[in-house]
Amino acid sequence: MGDIKKLTEENYRIGFRAGVAIASAFWLLLLLLVSYWAKTEIDATIDLAKTLLKNCYETTSY
Repeated sequence: MGDIKKLTEENYRIGFRAGVAIASAFWLLLLLLVSYWAKTEIDATIDLAKTLLKNCYETTSY
């Protein structure tokens, strides 16, 4: 009985570690996706600002 209990506890520990590893990988992937999305949004905002400034300059330079 002691051997079965020891194996069960060891399996629970292995399962818990695997669950933590899977959850960590999921959150890392989510973080990478959010950071990629934020970077593209920032790049798009910068391009929009440059275009608006260029248009304002061209409009007021006449």
